[in-house]
Amino acid sequence: MAEPIKKVLEKLIEDYGVCILEDPDRLAQFLEARSPSESVANFRLTFALRYMIKSGWTINSKITAKNEKYFKAKLSEHLGFTPQEAEDVLHTLWQVIDGERAVCPSVDDKTEELIARPGNLRRIAGGISNKPRTMWLRKKSLYNGVVLIAALLAIVVLFFQIGGQRNPVGDEFRIAFFVPLKGSHAQSGHNQLRAAQLAVEQINKQGGIRGYKIKIVGYDLPQESSAAENSVRKVMKDKSILAMITAASEEKLQLMSMIADEISVPLVITTSDLTPAAVMKGEKPHLYAFHIANDTDARAKMLG
Repeated sequence: MAEPIKKVLEKLIEDYGVCILEDPDRLAQFLEARSPSESVANFRLTFALRYMIKSGWTINSKITAKNEKYFKAKLSEHLGFTPQEAEDVLHTLWQVIDGERAVCPSVDDKTEELIARPGNLRRIAGGISNKPRTMWLRKKSLYNGVVLIAALLAIVVLFFQIGGQRNPVGDEFRIAFFVPLKGSHAQSGHNQLRAAQLAVEQINKQGGIRGYKIKIVGYDLPQESSAAENSVRKVMKDKSILAMITAASEEKLQLMSMIADEISVPLVITTSDLTPAAVMKGEKPHLYAFHIANDTDARAKMLG
């Protein structure tokens, strides 16, 4: 497996803890964002991890020649890996784990609260002194995030029932989240993506939507408008993506609204304080663009 994948995995483990390896869905999203040029290797790694975890593997499992031989055979037999591909995946995992041990809560644990754990939140630099003290605001934000995603899902289901040209993959509703993941606005983009993922995790723990699990996939939205348009068009060639969500600027929203109408895919806009022109096509609104975020005044009243 390519050396860049190993370096990205090491950085993810440094940022989120080794338990990220036991959450292949979230790991896949991080890999897509941080090493898009290695999409085949990314898929192979997370595909193998899903199978190994279902077979009882954990990051605390002993690394032995017997275990390596067992999983190498199983990956080849059940997933169609070549012996070399299976060996590369296993060796990469052994190298990045490198004897680390941790107690990782199961994603299937039944709980009424969303527990922050390695794999979905960054470590807090500086220790407890930097922990936020306005917890009610964080709970309000999480609640608003769940409401936002629920509204998005209602729109997705509506268009899916009407009869579109796109269909879910297996038991997943896939939603593309377009935010800056590189450059000066990357931190804000990653925060928005993680917030959406946390909200989706809550919804999935409650059974998803009509038996489908929701999957938010983050994609970088470049600063330059033509590059952003090309990026969105390229991503949306994937017919398994049923909706788009973004908090882009007005200029990019006009482009994305136009694309949404062209490909008949709902675009949910979370940007606040938009002018009407951002979602208008002449004197009429774009059919597939939905602005569901409150403006600043309305949100101030909610928090007041």
